[in-house]
Amino acid sequence: MTPDQLRAAIAADCPHRLADYDRHLDAFKVRGWQPGPAFIQLWREEHAASQAGVDAELEASQRRAVRIQQLLDEQRDRSRKDAAASRESERQLQQQIDRQAKEIDRLRDELADLHAGEEEPAGAYANLSPAEWLWTWTHATAAERLERAAQIIDAGMRAGTCFRMAHEKTIQRLRAELGRPAEQSLFRPEHEDGTPYRYNEMAAEGWDYCDGCRTWIRGHTADEPHVCGSPIHAIAVDAPDA
Repeated sequence: MTPDQLRAAIAADCPHRLADYDRHLDAFKVRGWQPGPAFIQLWREEHAASQAGVDAELEASQRRAVRIQQLLDEQRDRSRKDAAASRESERQLQQQIDRQAKEIDRLRDELADLHAGEEEPAGAYANLSPAEWLWTWTHATAAERLERAAQIIDAGMRAGTCFRMAHEKTIQRLRAELGRPAEQSLFRPEHEDGTPYRYNEMAAEGWDYCDGCRTWIRGHTADEPHVCGSPIHAIAVDAPDA
């Protein structure tokens, strides 16, 4: 192989070593030396070593390129899976939102049904209409509703007692016999605005309380007592504040 052939091979296979080869060859020419077999052998070995290095670097570069492509493919697959998972999460979230919206609509309808027919009282809670009474019931606290329910049950029991004992007929008969009016009430006497009488007001207007039939009465006397049919009854001076 001549120096020119060697240079062409280096230029083709290892161009990065071409400048080194030219400087070495020029050094021989400056001194007037002819590149001999030793020079050719040296650069053939350099060429072979450089070419092996280039091949190794190329192979390593190819391996890196393959690995990079694998990483890109893996990243692309993960991105697709993440996108699919995100779409599924969005779908499930939307379904949950739709279910909650339907539940809210159902609860609103139930609440509207609960308050259907109500009418807020215009003034004091006296002589309420059914619609106004219903408004006071649904707007009361649990404790207030329990108290009212107990009052309704108690009033019903008293009314049943009055019905069985014919209190109304007895009152009418006694009024006719006494020739003067007598009054009886299951509930504590009230003013026209619905506020209950105070005890001194009841005493001033002649009201008493019967422990036997648990009613408020007035217009009866000791000579013509209130008759309730109960085996135990009395007119209490200190009637309960109820």
